[in-house]
Amino acid sequence: MKELKIYKRNLDVFITICFVFALLVSLYLLLFPVGDVVTEKMKQDKVSLALNTDKSIYSPGEQVYFQMTALDDQGKPICDAEFELIIEDSLNSFKTLSTKDGTVKINSSCFVYDFTSEPDLEAYYQTDDSGKYKVSFLMKREGEEYKIIDFFEVQESVAFNVERMGPTRIYPPSTYEMIMKIKANQDFKGQIIETAPLSFDVVVPASVQMKIENNTRKIIWHVDWKAGESYELKYMFETPSISPYLYLLGPLGFYEQKSF
Repeated sequence: MKELKIYKRNLDVFITICFVFALLVSLYLLLFPVGDVVTEKMKQDKVSLALNTDKSIYSPGEQVYFQMTALDDQGKPICDAEFELIIEDSLNSFKTLSTKDGTVKINSSCFVYDFTSEPDLEAYYQTDDSGKYKVSFLMKREGEEYKIIDFFEVQESVAFNVERMGPTRIYPPSTYEMIMKIKANQDFKGQIIETAPLSFDVVVPASVQMKIENNTRKIIWHVDWKAGESYELKYMFETPSISPYLYLLGPLGFYEQKSF
């Protein structure tokens, strides 16, 4: 078995983009785990796997939305394999979701080599107790097995509940939208900053600031939020046609304005 591990570290929010190119059709994987992630190279010998959750931190009993894809060494989506998700909860109990029993769904987008806003594979899971959950995403095909590992957390309370909404696999000639839905569980006045590669073309409203810092593009929102309210941050982006390549977007940082 060939294994790739992805580790989440803290409450910062960020997005990972793995770019894969196939002949004249450019495809890449857009991974948007909403937690700070330290990741090894995501390209394996024959297969690239991507596993995303819409959040990195959930409340007890909240539903997790998994979005997945697999590409071959030519950058084309793999739709004819057997896929499994094995979830280990904080009490070391296991739950398996699979394409064999339909709990992992292969969407029609898996067969589309053009613009799509839908993940190639998706699944849902109901959380239970607080703690750290481990997720293994496996692909079995032609006698070989590939696996990546990810983590998410369930907590009783968080300062900000952040959900990322964006594409899973992208056709680079197109422009895509990234939406971050955020519920503030405390008052907050200050800056929220997203970090994007300098090579990205990013379009934001006039009220949103952008600057270049440390060879990265900073997207800055100035906010004055109230506890209990929900908000949306969004921007449009295009990527360069370079492949294979791994890009990192984020972390999404919260910087409070201090009062003196």
